[in-house]
Amino acid sequence: MDARSLTLIYNVRIEYSHPEDNPLLTTIIGRFPLAFQIVPGLSLMIGVWFLQESPRWLCERGRSDEALVVLTKLRSNGHNEEAIALEYREIRDSILAEQQHAGISWTTIFTRKTWRRRLFLGAGIQGWGQLSGINVINYYGPEIYALLGINTATSLKIIGISGTLSIVECSIGLYLLERFGRRPPMIGSAVLMALALLANAIMSQHLGANNFNEQRAMVAMNFCFSLFFTPTVSSSSPVFVQL
Repeated sequence: MDARSLTLIYNVRIEYSHPEDNPLLTTIIGRFPLAFQIVPGLSLMIGVWFLQESPRWLCERGRSDEALVVLTKLRSNGHNEEAIALEYREIRDSILAEQQHAGISWTTIFTRKTWRRRLFLGAGIQGWGQLSGINVINYYGPEIYALLGINTATSLKIIGISGTLSIVECSIGLYLLERFGRRPPMIGSAVLMALALLANAIMSQHLGANNFNEQRAMVAMNFCFSLFFTPTVSSSSPVFVQL
């Protein structure tokens, strides 16, 4: 849950109450959406202490026995001891092979071709993803919707609903990643995002003050853009560095 999701709570309180008649209610409406985000933050801070260390990280530091224990906890279903042992040997052997090549440092990520490709690919996808237009829709939504004749309360509510739906859309991304791999969903989403932006650009040339159907269509295109962006560029792009 983030600020976009909590915007929905914020606007419902404004829509169905009269804060101008109650100073205390005004304070609560302004502070509650921000203060409530402490809950997921604390949950993350507490939960991180229960995470297992990476088996590879443990092997790199000579704690091989602990690595095998962690790997067993993560992988074991009671019938796959052989597969766990094989994965453990693969991790250990790959680390031994890396240690035999002296001179590896942080600069190697720039000097070694395969590592440099991972760096540029991962950073490029993250960077261009942020430049695709999603931040304009999220952060300047009220200004955009004001141009369409939509009032501030309604526009913030639209953004809140879109943020809430993004949780479901991330789950869709996990399915697409497992079902179709990395590239096809990413390429498809890029094309669909471009079409959604193109549709809005065309409609904006014929925008009328009383053309409510066109206003709804442009809002719908923003929702479609978010639907195409979140499952792939937002949630699946980090796996592109794992080549």
